[in-house]
Amino acid sequence: MGIIVLLTLVSAGVGAALGATLNRVAKGALLGLLLGPIGWIILFLLPRETSHPKDP
Repeated sequence: MGIIVLLTLVSAGVGAALGATLNRVAKGALLGLLLGPIGWIILFLLPRETSHPKDP
């Protein structure tokens, strides 16, 4: 059982590292924790956040 906990934490860490490249550390860690490598793929498929200024 200890190996499962270790792999889950490693997966969350990798997800956080990948999320850091997209400025989404928390989302990456959560998806990595819950879904593992599938969560990493989903992280990159999420829509990008754009910061367009609104017209006055």
